Amino acid sequence: MALIYFRQGSSVGTNFLFLEYEYQNDFTYGVKIFISGTNVSYDSGAILPGAYVGDSIGVSGLSPGTSYTYTLTVRRNSNNAYIGERTITATTQALSPPSTPTGLFTSNISQTSITLNWSASSNTTNYTVFLNGSEVGTTTSTSYTFSGLVAGTSYSLSVRANGNGGSSSTATITGTTSPLPEYTYTINYNANGGSGSMSSTTITTTNTSATLTVASNQFTRSGFSFTSWNTSSSGGGTAYSPGNGITLTTGNSSITLFAQWQALPPGFTEQSITSRVAINVNVNTLPDNTVTASNVNQYSLISAGGTFPTWLSITNSGGTGVLSGSTNVAGTYTFRVRATNTSSGQFVDSNIITITAYYPGKRASDSSSFAGIESARRYDGSGWVNLTIMRRWNGSSWVNITN
Repeated sequence: MALIYFRQGSSVGTNFLFLEYEYQNDFTYGVKIFISGTNVSYDSGAILPGAYVGDSIGVSGLSPGTSYTYTLTVRRNSNNAYIGERTITATTQALSPPSTPTGLFTSNISQTSITLNWSASSNTTNYTVFLNGSEVGTTTSTSYTFSGLVAGTSYSLSVRANGNGGSSSTATITGTTSPLPEYTYTINYNANGGSGSMSSTTITTTNTSATLTVASNQFTRSGFSFTSWNTSSSGGGTAYSPGNGITLTTGNSSITLFAQWQALPPGFTEQSITSRVAINVNVNTLPDNTVTASNVNQYSLISAGGTFPTWLSITNSGGTGVLSGSTNVAGTYTFRVRATNTSSGQFVDSNIITITAYYPGKRASDSSSFAGIESARRYDGSGWVNLTIMRRWNGSSWVNITN
């Protein structure tokens, strides 16, 4: 047998290949060549003595990237007697993997959804999409809509191409949902005959409703006392007191409150007690510790927000309210005086009164500073002796105390 070669041909595909051979018959009798294997059954026919033959046999219907075994057998032409054989392995071409998706961009962005788009990949059957690294679905389209998202949130959006028995690398971009709208809720304040200014109470939020706290009155009106706020200037609407809550919604996001005023009874004088109170100095020693009103037989103290002076009391002295009390706790205290006619049940409240307690070293009657403890010297006949000078309020004037 003079087999020159038996090999796989250079032409190969994903589902076909070629087998090639050359043979020189050196026998004195004729022979035949047979090739067997997957999808092939080859018979060369008689090859005469001394003949030189060669052939290329195409094999189709194969699988991509698969190896196959083929055998070339030489037999005597006259009686099919076995002379010899050669076996080879031939392999088809593997399929190309899909290309990675490119050109990613987002569209149709809302508060709860984002559409991811990309350019088509080659060798692709479908695409797998991922949200924040987790697989959420497949599609044969070149876009996918992620839904059920949270407003104003950024997400990692990814896509991978599948096909030819494999998958591409994953391509990723970031997409952000639309934010929730912001709403501003406002309480406006109207002096309603008074004077002064007040800032509005405002809250900005993404919530479709908000509860705002009604502010304390900062307006003034001569001869009148503030009583409350009302949604109507005439007082016929809904009444609110400072500190109350008002819930507003997107359909009713602002409201105006009008100051409500009550005329003071004849002869009523509102005292703005601002004298500075030194620790352990009684309020009833101050020159402005009284309030007066006509047709009144009872005075009381009521809260005005802030720190209420629980140590302070008021008594009715012939129609005049007299404040008394003392404290050894420094701080600022606020309150109102309520003047009442118990027979008729009518009453009126004063404006906010403020008392500030200072540590020693401030005068009790005004805001002027003094040394508190002063040094002086006197000659005792043999040398200078240091003196200590202190002062106290006796109810009408300051009195020096020396040792």
